[in-house]
Amino acid sequence: MMNMFVLGTIMALFFSILGLCLVIWILLTLLYTRVPWVKTPEKNIALLLENCIITPSDTVYDLGCGDAAVLEYIERKTGASTKGFEISPLAYFLAKGRIATRRLKTEVVFENFMKSDLTGATVVFCFLIGDVMQKIAEHLQTALRPGTKIVSYGYQFPDLQLDSVIKTRPGDSGASSFYVYSIQAKR
Repeated sequence: MMNMFVLGTIMALFFSILGLCLVIWILLTLLYTRVPWVKTPEKNIALLLENCIITPSDTVYDLGCGDAAVLEYIERKTGASTKGFEISPLAYFLAKGRIATRRLKTEVVFENFMKSDLTGATVVFCFLIGDVMQKIAEHLQTALRPGTKIVSYGYQFPDLQLDSVIKTRPGDSGASSFYVYSIQAKR
């Protein structure tokens, strides 16, 4: 009886420490990226695909792909090649689980997209926040090939020439929109 109590106490302590470590890891990742993980609603992704042409020959990169739901939707609806970049451990493992259980071709890498080769993309999708947009815009202008489309959900890139805006709920000024850009040839 005493051995079961000790074993139970040790297991409870182990899982408490493991949980605390996971929370600390997630908080440190959030401090590092300064971007929380928020899902893009599927109905908005459908709207994007209705208005933004992604073909089976495209290669779509999702910068900060979370659980890879956007990539799954794009892969299933268009047949495009998809790749995600994620540095949040929890979101990365959820993405890998989604890919494995749903037998997707999508590739997700545990990598900082700011230090990755992005030249293979023909379309880049991101749902980031305003605080980091300037720095990312500067990076994308040098990291992407001319003609690459960028689709930003919710936040605009400063200093990038806007091609179009796709409103998720026209007439609702509080609703998020998709902002579509193209990388221009360097002069």
